[in-house]
Amino acid sequence: MSRDVLAVEADSSIIDLAQKMGKNKPKSYPVTEDGKLIGLVTRSAILESLWENRTTCDVPNDKL
Repeated sequence: MSRDVLAVEADSSIIDLAQKMGKNKPKSYPVTEDGKLIGLVTRSAILESLWENRTTCDVPNDKL
Protein backbone atom coordinates (compact mmCIF):
# COMPACT_ATOMS: atom_id res chain seq x y z
CA MET A 1 0.00 0.00 0.00
CA SER A 2 1.31 3.46 -0.84
CA ARG A 3 0.44 6.76 0.79
CA ASP A 4 0.98 10.34 -0.20
CA VAL A 5 3.49 12.01 2.09
CA LEU A 6 2.42 15.34 3.53
CA ALA A 7 5.48 17.58 3.36
CA VAL A 8 6.08 21.28 3.90
CA GLU A 9 8.37 23.68 2.08
CA ALA A 10 11.32 25.19 3.93
CA ASP A 11 9.91 28.71 3.54
CA SER A 12 6.51 27.86 5.10
CA SER A 13 5.45 30.13 7.95
CA ILE A 14 4.84 28.84 11.47
CA ILE A 15 1.20 29.89 11.13
CA ASP A 16 0.79 27.88 7.90
CA LEU A 17 2.38 24.84 9.55
CA ALA A 18 0.13 25.09 12.60
CA GLN A 19 -2.95 25.32 10.39
CA LYS A 20 -1.82 22.36 8.29
CA MET A 21 -1.17 20.28 11.41
CA GLY A 22 -4.61 21.20 12.73
CA LYS A 23 -6.27 19.81 9.60
CA ASN A 24 -4.17 16.64 9.32
CA LYS A 25 -3.12 13.95 11.75
CA PRO A 26 0.65 13.53 11.32
CA LYS A 27 2.70 14.65 14.30
CA SER A 28 5.67 15.47 12.09
CA TYR A 29 6.27 16.60 8.55
CA PRO A 30 9.25 16.26 6.24
CA VAL A 31 10.65 19.65 5.22
CA THR A 32 11.63 19.99 1.56
CA GLU A 33 13.42 22.52 -0.57
CA ASP A 34 13.42 22.22 -4.34
CA GLY A 35 11.92 18.74 -3.94
CA LYS A 36 14.74 17.51 -1.67
CA LEU A 37 14.39 16.47 1.95
CA ILE A 38 16.22 18.91 4.23
CA GLY A 39 14.69 18.20 7.63
CA LEU A 40 11.74 17.31 9.80
CA VAL A 41 9.41 19.55 11.80
CA THR A 42 7.34 18.21 14.69
CA ARG A 43 4.07 19.30 16.21
CA SER A 44 5.85 19.97 19.52
CA ALA A 45 8.40 22.24 17.79
CA ILE A 46 5.56 24.23 16.19
CA LEU A 47 3.72 24.57 19.50
CA GLU A 48 6.92 25.61 21.27
CA SER A 49 7.62 28.25 18.63
CA LEU A 50 4.07 29.61 18.85
CA TRP A 51 4.33 29.75 22.65
CA GLU A 52 7.70 31.52 22.60
CA ASN A 53 6.37 34.09 20.12
CA ARG A 54 2.90 34.45 21.60
CA THR A 55 3.18 38.20 22.06
CA THR A 56 3.89 38.73 18.36
CA CYS A 57 1.67 35.97 16.98
CA ASP A 58 -2.05 36.64 16.72
CA VAL A 59 -3.69 33.34 15.77
CA PRO A 60 -7.33 32.65 16.63
CA ASN A 61 -7.80 29.44 18.64
CA ASP A 62 -9.99 27.94 15.94
CA LYS A 63 -7.07 28.20 13.47
CA LEU A 64 -4.65 26.13 15.57
